[in-house]
Amino acid sequence: LRDQVKPVLLGCITTIGSFAGLLFIQTDLLRDFGLFAAFAILGTTLVSLIWTILGLDGYVNGCFQTWYILGEWFLGAIILLYLLYPVLIRLVNRYELATFSAVLLLFAFSSQIQMLNQNPFRNITSCLFSFIVGIETARHKAYRKKSLVLVLVVSSLALMFFDIDITYNYRCHIVGFGLFFGLFYIGEKVMNNQ
Repeated sequence: LRDQVKPVLLGCITTIGSFAGLLFIQTDLLRDFGLFAAFAILGTTLVSLIWTILGLDGYVNGCFQTWYILGEWFLGAIILLYLLYPVLIRLVNRYELATFSAVLLLFAFSSQIQMLNQNPFRNITSCLFSFIVGIETARHKAYRKKSLVLVLVVSSLALMFFDIDITYNYRCHIVGFGLFFGLFYIGEKVMNNQ
């Protein structure tokens, strides 16, 4: 990202300067156009820069042009989820089943559509589902339940090696959960044997 900032900023500044150069022309129409274009590009640059600094440009890239490159959606997801964490943990503590069910339904619904022109795997509801599953896994120590670990690992292997008709988003989540549970189980066994 650091390598991209300087050329993009220089490109914006020179474009703004080019349009601002029209302010010195005697024709009112061209002068007005130069003023409008310079401020429009300046405003777009500032708004895009703000979204990029906040790490949320991956989520708004489908709505308007940002400097989104690759992987920044994950930074935005982390920021948003940790801002939501106090509310989420309070909801989980008070209404565990209702909260999990609501997030699961939201995840299932959003997996079928593209929100903000974004891949369903990368949208915030998909990340919220993973986050809630992580909270529930830690609360109930689900990673220690051998039957659950076995089911998730076998499901993950089946999805990785066989062509099973399931959406990409569901496939990624099941494989991710299976790999986490399986590797955690193996790691725990290795650490206990030392």
